[in-house]
Amino acid sequence: MNKIFNQINRFFSKSIKFLFLGYLIVWIFGLITFGLTSLLYTNTDTDNVKLADGFTISSYNVVLDVNEDNKIDVTENLTVNFSSAYKHGIYKFTPLWLQYTGQDGKTIKRKARISNYQAVGETYSLDTVKRKARIKIGSADRYVDVGEKTYVIKYTYDMGKDPYKNFDELIFHAYGDYWGTEIKNASIEVNMPKSIEGYKVNFFIF
Repeated sequence: MNKIFNQINRFFSKSIKFLFLGYLIVWIFGLITFGLTSLLYTNTDTDNVKLADGFTISSYNVVLDVNEDNKIDVTENLTVNFSSAYKHGIYKFTPLWLQYTGQDGKTIKRKARISNYQAVGETYSLDTVKRKARIKIGSADRYVDVGEKTYVIKYTYDMGKDPYKNFDELIFHAYGDYWGTEIKNASIEVNMPKSIEGYKVNFFIF
């Protein structure tokens, strides 16, 4: 009888040890998982949850110096307010194709040309994405400080030969696209090559 009780006792002792060991493994795994999860989410920027892009544009001023050869010297002054501490800079897309309805009601498609694209005083690179000129401003080796930073972008925009004889046409996509964030205090300044006083001028926004 004592032998049977000893065997039962050893069986339960081993069972308790295995249960405890299993519980300990699960507990340790839980701590590791919790620790990794905390590490992953502690280093993220809480403001970045509120703003998908991690920034807004506080002001955006576009200056167009129009030349007589149908080219425009463009200067864009934009102040970006970074709320995320993990941003290297910004992308700016400028459409290369124009599509609009002409005076005769027909759809017109024209390709513009962009030259001398640059970000003054900044590290940048250029490429083309989905028929849009893209300038990537910033360095992959450093983050931009949280707060406001002003960028100056310059380029020459050539919309090609004017298709009309009786009037001049100027079409320009002022702020580009793909920003996906709020733009405040936007303004456009157009400087013509000579006086247009006495001429009929029409403005269209689309």
